[in-house]
Amino acid sequence: MYTPITIEDFKTFFTRDFPYGTTPEVVMDVDITKALATAGINFNEGLWSSQESFNQAYLYLAAHFLVESIRMSSSGLNSQYAGNVSYKAVGAVTETYVMPIRIQRNPFLAGLFTTRYGALYVGLLAPRLVGHVMTVRGDTTP
Repeated sequence: MYTPITIEDFKTFFTRDFPYGTTPEVVMDVDITKALATAGINFNEGLWSSQESFNQAYLYLAAHFLVESIRMSSSGLNSQYAGNVSYKAVGAVTETYVMPIRIQRNPFLAGLFTTRYGALYVGLLAPRLVGHVMTVRGDTTP
């Protein structure tokens, strides 16, 4: 069991990333609280081997949900989800993103690539999602 992440932990870790304050034009404590709660719902603490790795992963996941929440609130009723875009073109300029098939096929992991924080979290998480298999020769006795 790890020590829970606090609002102050978030602000300390992301000192330069977000403008903090007490008005809706900046990131408020209530926004961070909501992001930490959403991260908690989607976080498996059993995958992390130390408080430090737990903290870093949890904070990146919370930052992802914070950014997504602010984007949604900025759009209000016009909020739309375009899905995970793998190709964009405007005139002669094109942009293509490629992610591993196992991530593309997982709606949760693919959705994390909508922010850099989510992508960083997936980078920390991905090696922990691969199991190790070992075979042992043996037989049974009658």
